[in-house]
Amino acid sequence: ESYGIGNIPTEGPVYEWFKMNSEKKFEERAVIVNISQVHQSVILNLYATGDMANKLGLISGSDMTCEAAVAKLGYLASRNLPFDEIKRLMVNNLRG
Repeated sequence: ESYGIGNIPTEGPVYEWFKMNSEKKFEERAVIVNISQVHQSVILNLYATGDMANKLGLISGSDMTCEAAVAKLGYLASRNLPFDEIKRLMVNNLRG
């Protein structure tokens, strides 16, 4: 869960891990979904940290709750899809 409308740490061990993950090949990356704490928020690139999150390869969780994102990611991971396909499907409705 990120702060506000998608802000993530810009320094320190968490940021360094995000950066290290983003430098890996697509198929070796951990899938990270950026979920906001703001009710019905859509994570945008309005601020430097939101833009940085996108550049680091974090997937926008849009208006999903943490629980919905975990369920959706679990479902997609069970299908053994490549990273880019999971990234594409995480931002689209799968049901209804």
